[in-house]
Amino acid sequence: MTSGYLFYVGNIGGREFAESLAPDVQKLLISSSCRPLVRKKAALCLLRLYRKNPDVVNVDGWADRMAQLLDERDLGVLTSSMSLLVALVSNHHEAYWSSLPKCVKILERLARNQDIPQEYTYYGIPSPWLQVKTMRALQYFPTIEDPNTRRSLFEVQLLPRIITFSLFAHVTLMRFGFVILGVTTDIDGN
Repeated sequence: MTSGYLFYVGNIGGREFAESLAPDVQKLLISSSCRPLVRKKAALCLLRLYRKNPDVVNVDGWADRMAQLLDERDLGVLTSSMSLLVALVSNHHEAYWSSLPKCVKILERLARNQDIPQEYTYYGIPSPWLQVKTMRALQYFPTIEDPNTRRSLFEVQLLPRIITFSLFAHVTLMRFGFVILGVTTDIDGN
């Protein structure tokens, strides 16, 4: 029943709903005692509330929690959280630098096909929706200065492992190319 309420709050509620209920939705999202379905719905609800009123998410206080959410093992919660991260970094990328290395780790996990349930594999591609959202989040960050993160991103070697010759593959390949070009032009830091 909670997920139904979250759907209602996110879709029907206005600015007043957003201001008064966003803290409760945030608590549901970060609660480890909630079922993954409820946490997934909470992330999507918070995303909708944020789009209605960006002030409902305190950028300074939420950045660390967002980084913790990126350690999530459940891909449904992680994909929903990544949608929220994309919206947050599109407006305040400087506050979410701690999420950047975790985004790279997510791409590494997907590239290695580690712990990816069959229901999140589409034509042999592990969670393509999460891949695209993660790459989209990375595009909002300026050049990565940390050499280890830059190297990890470059060495993830997603392309030969994940990309097959299909329309989705071409879109993913283009997006990954934009991320690499936008993030770094020289992996050695010279």
